[in-house]
Amino acid sequence: MNIPKQYQDFDNLSEAEKSDFLDSFFDEGYFQNYTPPVLKILLQSIIVQETNAYIRQCALEICSSLVLISKLSRQTLLGILLEDIEDDADPFVQISRLRLLFLHYDASANADQVFEQLSRHLNADVSSEALYRKGLLAFLAIPQNGSSGLIADLQSCHSLFSESSSIVENRVDAAYFAATCDFILGLISGKQEEYQNLLAECLVLLWRLEIFSNGENLSLSQHLGQVLSLSVDIIKKLDEESKWWNYDAELKEVFALHQDLINVQVNGSLIDQTILQQFKQVTSSVISPLYSSNLIASSGRLGVLIEKEVDPEYQRFLKEIQDSLNQNIHKKKDNVQIIAFLARRYKNIPLQQIEADISLISDDDPLALAGLISAYAAKDATYSMTGFPQGDEVFAMLRKAIENFIPQYPVEKLNSFSIVLSNVIAYVVRSMQEKKEFFPELYNPKLATGKTEHIFQESLFRNLRQSGAGFRYLYEANQSGAGRVDVTYNDNGLVFPVEVKKTKTKPTWQDIQADYLAQAQTYTNSYDQLGIFMVFELSDKTGNNTPINDIRELFQFQHLKTHYSLGGNYPDGIVSIIVPANKVSPSSMSTYK
Repeated sequence: MNIPKQYQDFDNLSEAEKSDFLDSFFDEGYFQNYTPPVLKILLQSIIVQETNAYIRQCALEICSSLVLISKLSRQTLLGILLEDIEDDADPFVQISRLRLLFLHYDASANADQVFEQLSRHLNADVSSEALYRKGLLAFLAIPQNGSSGLIADLQSCHSLFSESSSIVENRVDAAYFAATCDFILGLISGKQEEYQNLLAECLVLLWRLEIFSNGENLSLSQHLGQVLSLSVDIIKKLDEESKWWNYDAELKEVFALHQDLINVQVNGSLIDQTILQQFKQVTSSVISPLYSSNLIASSGRLGVLIEKEVDPEYQRFLKEIQDSLNQNIHKKKDNVQIIAFLARRYKNIPLQQIEADISLISDDDPLALAGLISAYAAKDATYSMTGFPQGDEVFAMLRKAIENFIPQYPVEKLNSFSIVLSNVIAYVVRSMQEKKEFFPELYNPKLATGKTEHIFQESLFRNLRQSGAGFRYLYEANQSGAGRVDVTYNDNGLVFPVEVKKTKTKPTWQDIQADYLAQAQTYTNSYDQLGIFMVFELSDKTGNNTPINDIRELFQFQHLKTHYSLGGNYPDGIVSIIVPANKVSPSSMSTYK
């Protein structure tokens, strides 16, 4: 093969020759034929101008490898990843982009913005990958000083990993990291049966990871499993302190386990080593307080052992425990265990509320704690369907309207539809509360004209895919009559359609009922009686300077009389929603000088 000197030469090759050239780029030593500037231009041109996803992905991987051997600067690669790959590129390319942005992460290079944008991507695999990488970055950012925010940090990581695994099937790597975060929270709570069960869950996922893995991250996951198991062994040993008869021998066993944990190493990339080191640090920060709490009555014995010990490493270990005992002996009992237990058990109760409630309960008042747990149990089941108090008001109003309209509607179906309803309400609330950078399509005046309806459909779909039931949403997958439903929610045979339209006129509820409801209601008649209709309202909002209505006024339950008079035993109904779009920022509505 003639080695292409510039992109024009490469472009003249056949697809097969292009692939062979890139596949053999390092094996045949092709990279040695180029100066760094020429190499940069060639690969960048391939990534920008080629349309074949595999060829673009190969060029990206080559750039990454060249950075690792110092033949290409990291800033050059980051520039390509951030600026030269369009957001609507092939999912295969996007996933490589996300992985390489993580491997060569630079917080100052706007990489976080790409992770955030692609976490809302229409393609589920891309969205899942972005959430997974966000979770790893969040885990690596946990402070290594055992800070009081550890529980909140672990909850945040767990949420990202769980979302990633729920969007696509067999995303075992994300599920594994979610389980490890949950395991660490279980360690903090101090409930042995609980963290033993969580360890078993992690080991099952590790087994599944070995089945589905293509080799990437498998070694790392196996070593994380070692850390998990050693952590449990250490804690179980400390919990049995009251049964120790040979203190020195038992502590030496704990020390040996501690050393084994410290010495767990992975023969992988620098990022794998960094993740493992962070994992060991976080786990150790959880275990360290347990030395104090379990050995609090043994300070004198430790002093004797320290004096006679000749092994400097073991002696240093004992001194660290003794120093920890001396620092904590006069402190009020730490409530972190009960906080972690409640946070894991009652996931819908905000962590800040749990911390505030626990701080008001004295250590010798078990009845107050029991009352708090009882209140949490009652509140957790119905705490927040939408995640927003305003959204919960809307949800309660609409659910009541549905129950009045179809009093005999099966509870199973209503609960399933409630998930869809809560997700859609949350989307509307977020679109009105969050920064416009998160919903740019709702502020873009150019979308008021032309064939742009699909942009709003995709905006909604991306956000629904990030919900806890994201994997159940499908985009234009279901037929109804001769039409195709924009988005459907599919739950074990139950199907609820979500239809999306746009309008440049300010609609009334009567307009929606007259112009749109027949289509939306028709989409429900072959499924499960309930559906959702959303109209993105794109009228000009710069002229009359009037604020948008209260969010509670943007929802209504509607239905039309059907064509046949057959008794009405299975009435169909629609939740209609007006979504403000073509919006302006609040500050631009001020006219003061």
